[in-house]
Amino acid sequence: MPGQDDLAGEIRELAQRRGFRVGFARAEDMEQYAGIHVGWIIRQPTRRPAEVLPGARTAIVVAAQIRDPAEDLAVRLPGGGWRYPGYGTVAMRAREVCNLLVARGHRAVLTPDAISLKNLARLTGLGTFGKNSLLITPDCGPDLRLEGILTDAVLPPDHPWEGDLCGNCSACVEACPVGALEPFRVDDEKCLVGLTLGGPGRMPPPEVVARHEPRLTAGSHIMCRACQDACPRSRLRDIRFLFTPPGPSQPTQDPQRRLQ
Repeated sequence: MPGQDDLAGEIRELAQRRGFRVGFARAEDMEQYAGIHVGWIIRQPTRRPAEVLPGARTAIVVAAQIRDPAEDLAVRLPGGGWRYPGYGTVAMRAREVCNLLVARGHRAVLTPDAISLKNLARLTGLGTFGKNSLLITPDCGPDLRLEGILTDAVLPPDHPWEGDLCGNCSACVEACPVGALEPFRVDDEKCLVGLTLGGPGRMPPPEVVARHEPRLTAGSHIMCRACQDACPRSRLRDIRFLFTPPGPSQPTQDPQRRLQ
């Protein structure tokens, strides 16, 4: 069985070869984020790593960059739930890491929704929280998909992210079409993404939904990206759909100036 550093190096080499990012944290460090209520359609408290995988020693986060806004597609299932094809890439990459760990003699499982992936990603140094309450990174802003893994392998932890990437920029807060954002906090009973997917709040007017969650078919739509597209660190903010959603465009002050 390879040593800790050898196995961590194998995983990092796999990540580099397959085009994704990876970070490691001690599973025990995730204990501090257990018992936090998760809203949206999850509606349950976050869980301790040992409740998911007894004997878990390391938590791993896998991050894949979003390359196109179409990756925020939501497709309704026959039973009324939703599928998110854009998460397929990061899920496949995470399974590759799981398979590698199992092949080296370790137990490894993908984490459920009730493990805080954003906090895990911050612990591993991949990014930090933005004022839109999403994980943001210096090079691609909030345009990342995350997946988590718990394993009994002991891997050297990365250094947590320290510092702030937002400064005095509040472009995401101002861009939210339903006023769901305060700096570093999102109201899950107002956020358009959660409401459209079956959240407990009250839906905004149809014209707001049509503009910010454009439908592609009767059973699919692009989830609202207003706060992501407003982030000056996003690499997708200048990509536009080929059709024009209804409603007037609302240009905002150039947020690049607010980072200074």
